[in-house]
Amino acid sequence: MRVYTMDTYERYYRRGKRKVVMKRNPKHRRLRVSPAQPEPHLAAVLADKNVAVKCDTAIKYTIERATQHRALTDRRRRLSAQDKRITHGVLPDDARHVPQRWVFIHIPKAAGASFLTDAQHFLTTGDTITGSEEKGAFSRTVVKKLGVAGTRAILLRRPAQLAYSQFLYCKHVLRGKVRDFPGHGISTPHVGLERWSRGDNKKVTADRGAFWKCYDPRNVQNRFVAGEGNALTLKGVPSTTTVRDAARRLDAFGFVGVVELYRESLCLLGWHVTQSVPSYCRCGADGPLFASFPPTSTTHREAYDSDLNNVPAAARAALEKLVDKDELLYLHGLHVFERATQACEAATGAKLVCPGKLEALWGLALADACPGRERYIRENYNRSCVAAPPRKSLGQKALDGLHSLEAGARQAVEALAPDDRAGRAMRHLKHVGRRGSS
Repeated sequence: MRVYTMDTYERYYRRGKRKVVMKRNPKHRRLRVSPAQPEPHLAAVLADKNVAVKCDTAIKYTIERATQHRALTDRRRRLSAQDKRITHGVLPDDARHVPQRWVFIHIPKAAGASFLTDAQHFLTTGDTITGSEEKGAFSRTVVKKLGVAGTRAILLRRPAQLAYSQFLYCKHVLRGKVRDFPGHGISTPHVGLERWSRGDNKKVTADRGAFWKCYDPRNVQNRFVAGEGNALTLKGVPSTTTVRDAARRLDAFGFVGVVELYRESLCLLGWHVTQSVPSYCRCGADGPLFASFPPTSTTHREAYDSDLNNVPAAARAALEKLVDKDELLYLHGLHVFERATQACEAATGAKLVCPGKLEALWGLALADACPGRERYIRENYNRSCVAAPPRKSLGQKALDGLHSLEAGARQAVEALAPDDRAGRAMRHLKHVGRRGSS
């Protein structure tokens, strides 16, 4: 945040136009404003700079560090620039098409800023899309933006991967200068993850939460779908809200996509709007067709490795404990997404998602969500969990090792011309094997 010492501004008229001059050390900065009400304009400019404003009767403003508004300051600093913009589509508008107002529920680190930019290529000129300002689907901000005929849209992401991306963004970007942040100054991405996932920040205050005043990953997707809070706190979701409640609310959304199938999700949004599927959106489109796909944007270009497969098992297990509800909600999101793609195929004959990609994603989601919840998944989504192989005792592992050693010795003896000593060694190994199994 920029620090102002003692800045004032004064108004004066020149050639019939009113100007505002901000005096700032060491340089002056001029802002042209309309003749009407310069004070609110200046207040808005200063609010964008994350500073507090006080006014007196002499129309002089004292600008000071906004210590009493630090939580608000941090929220604004993390907020994507795309969230407050109203973006219009670029596709030709059909006279029969009813313009739609989309409000995108932006979950941090779930490709929200990119989606708000790329969605314009799949909307008509009469459609608009804007962000939720990183607030829940039922917050005041979202309800106000929806108006009477607005529609909610959302992108869901594999929960453990989302939480890991939030940790990395906090560690390397948002809280990179906080020395007590877990893993501070260590380039290995996953260092500090296990401590961060425990939320054992000893300096918890009103403004400094258990996760070092950064994203709170605990079932954040469940909170955004069913509540009215934000990504920094658990507030805004009743404690009695269940996964079934969140799933029912997700069913009422006009569009549900998944980050792992980003292009397919954009094409599904286009079908919702235009009821047609371009050739580059069909399964198997490659070469010139794939090259004609509208360009997609990347808003964050951090150089750290965010692959969840490179995270140690202990840290990953600690991370998965934070997203137990999200794992089931993500399954429901895949279910809703799959139903929508099937409806698109039935209406247009176009297959948006190649079967192998969707089934692979189902496999990952089931592996995350299945332990202890097989019956719920079978009853709601008609999916069966792959049974994990039973654990072997140490004695059984030792016998397996002995049997493999015996098989190796047998192969070696058969490969070479066996003599009497090899035969005796072979008989000895068999005797040891029988004695160990008895």
